[in-house]
Amino acid sequence: MRLFELTPEHRQTVIEVHYFGRTCADLAGELGIPAATVRSRLYYGLRTLRSILEKNGWLAE
Repeated sequence: MRLFELTPEHRQTVIEVHYFGRTCADLAGELGIPAATVRSRLYYGLRTLRSILEKNGWLAE
């Protein structure tokens, strides 16, 4: 995957939530930020990742 193209904050959130199965609330507590911020980072990180994958033709039509 092209995770390195994401910002460090988005990359960390996507990895922690989707690969390690952590909750947004759990990650927010560890980072000391609101859970809404983690959810926002996750949303925009996944949106950007999808865009990158589409641009490279790695998603099925």
